[in-house]
Amino acid sequence: MTIYGWCSPGRVCMAALASTVAAAALSVPPAQAQAINYDRGQNQGVLERAAENYGPDGMPLGGFRLFPTLDLQEYYDDNIYAYSSNRQDDAISVIQPELRLASNWKQNQLALYGQDSLLRYVNHTTENSNEWTLGGSGQLDVQPDWSLQGRVEHQSDVEPRTDPSTPVSAARPTIYDLQLESVEFIKTFNRLRLNLTAEDQTYSYGRVPLNGGFVLDESYRNNSHLIYGATAQFAVSPELAVYSMVKYNVFNFAHFYPNVGVNYLPQTSGGFTPTPTFVNLPRDLNQNSDGYTADVGANFDLTHLARGSLGVGYLAQNAHDPRLPDYSGPHGQAQVDYFLTPLLTLHFTTTRSVSASGLTASPAFLATDVRGAADYELLSYLIFQVTAGGGWDNYKGIGRNDTRQDYTASGTYYVGRHLSLVIRYSRLSLSSRGSGAGPSYSDDRAGLSLIYAR
Repeated sequence: MTIYGWCSPGRVCMAALASTVAAAALSVPPAQAQAINYDRGQNQGVLERAAENYGPDGMPLGGFRLFPTLDLQEYYDDNIYAYSSNRQDDAISVIQPELRLASNWKQNQLALYGQDSLLRYVNHTTENSNEWTLGGSGQLDVQPDWSLQGRVEHQSDVEPRTDPSTPVSAARPTIYDLQLESVEFIKTFNRLRLNLTAEDQTYSYGRVPLNGGFVLDESYRNNSHLIYGATAQFAVSPELAVYSMVKYNVFNFAHFYPNVGVNYLPQTSGGFTPTPTFVNLPRDLNQNSDGYTADVGANFDLTHLARGSLGVGYLAQNAHDPRLPDYSGPHGQAQVDYFLTPLLTLHFTTTRSVSASGLTASPAFLATDVRGAADYELLSYLIFQVTAGGGWDNYKGIGRNDTRQDYTASGTYYVGRHLSLVIRYSRLSLSSRGSGAGPSYSDDRAGLSLIYAR
């Protein structure tokens, strides 16, 4: 689906193709189908074992199983607006029901799912929100050595106050819609496996009321992000494969800046400025861009110690308007699970990518993330997790560099197979520097969740 609901010339309509894959999964003769299993399953981590022992088993429903879930949360947030000063705290209740219907066929797969999330604040009721997701996915096993997968999903989301794209002066949460369609072709030639992917992410924004009675029209942020990828993997052994990957992406924005016609309240460290100022940008500024990433690397499942993937390469993102900045440089990704003991699993991930930005004069930014985590099984029904991460966001064109740090500690007690209690603490901090720096802040949250999963 595009912003306007139709497919432009030369462009694959992802929604139609993904829907066709899901529907076709119902009609392929069983004799022609066989799931392709290329997963790394030699080792089992703490969370994987917990999911096996205490994960939901679903309710039988013909050739499907129904998985209902209800997550009830209560937590305290000491800086709900992510201000540098004049911090406001509150207690928040979350009710999050979810339904997932999944096939249990021997060949082909089909799943439908939906989730709703209601947030209610005790004192700051204007922050109350409702987010929801509806989607479906399918796998068509055409032959024993190749398959076709597809997914269609629609989300109505709320942009977190901690997101740099959210105006600090917003009187209410920023609501946006995300439409996602993806297809993947998987073919195995003995030791060689080929993956071809196509994905379309369409973001739609509306008007955001601001403090002081003003309104910010964020339609200039409406965009479609197209991503095409090809990966070739060669199995050196059952435990090791080398790969080459290339991805090409296009950001298509629906409007130029003059279509916004906006009076904008600038972000300030202490909250909001009551006097509006006009965004002084060229009236024909084009935010569109295209780029690529290319990596070589390996994925592995070695002995009983480690599983994951490592890759290095190069990325580039070129703005279509010469007045906007380009991005280029080394690219890399890592995702490693280290099984130190049967009771302790360590994780390490790092990524680097170009993402869309809601900041004027810098429609994209380069994000680098590094993260480590540990899962510890004290008892088979009592799991502790610790996560620490950091990131660096570079906004060219406005002289802004952000540094992010986040920490999370949690404990999960499995009362039984269908009921668990989670206690969690998290801290997020952001430091913004440069001539176009935004607010710097820290945000601490602590709470608990009661989860029923059938």
